[in-house]
Amino acid sequence: MRSHQVVETEALILQRTPYSESDWVVCLFAECSGKISAITPGARKSKRRYAGGLEPFHGLTVQLRSPSRGELFQLQSSEIAHPRHNLVSNLNAMRSAARVFRWLRRALPPMVADSDAWSLTQTWLDALDKVPPNSSRLADARSAEFGLRLLSLLGWALQLERCVHCEKSCPSNRPAYLNLAAGGIVCRACGGSGLILDPRLRAQLLSLDDNPLLGDESGPNVLRIVEDAFALHAGIDKPQTP
Repeated sequence: MRSHQVVETEALILQRTPYSESDWVVCLFAECSGKISAITPGARKSKRRYAGGLEPFHGLTVQLRSPSRGELFQLQSSEIAHPRHNLVSNLNAMRSAARVFRWLRRALPPMVADSDAWSLTQTWLDALDKVPPNSSRLADARSAEFGLRLLSLLGWALQLERCVHCEKSCPSNRPAYLNLAAGGIVCRACGGSGLILDPRLRAQLLSLDDNPLLGDESGPNVLRIVEDAFALHAGIDKPQTP
């Protein structure tokens, strides 16, 4: 965007932070410009100006004024264009979506439009709204499915068919050593050790393109792998478990 240009775009609120007595600074994922920060003048004192358009998880239509300097945009207006009432009424769905928004906040590069990541996020949120998870384990599974796809889009996909060093195939009925720093499985001959990936779980991960849903048994295990991968590549701290 050029200086002082005002554009209208679809967006998601990833986070909002108090900035002054009357303003918020929001982290937006905007279709036209990727992840950006914007100030919302007077939003903390007047609820009419944004009419509920500062809530997370709903699809928004926003008007953004580009900065004259720096990277802080001005959010001139925001309204809910695509509500997701089932999602925001379900604690498991909100928990899953909040985890995904944390990944997006930290892993997406600033001010880089990414149509694939945008489409992935919108499709995933719509699916979560249509069928909210009925347990915390299924919520973990939904997050893990998204996380694997986002890792792939960002260039951090895991190689699970063959050793990342010698490229020797791993038999489908054998466990494998998973090395996230190396980017996938590592055979014993190449120094594989540490985290062991169960053959059934590895097969499930390899078939996600054909069968995109994880079960409540495998979801939490895959989520731990995804969280570790984001911690490694994007410096995202894992949430504390009780």
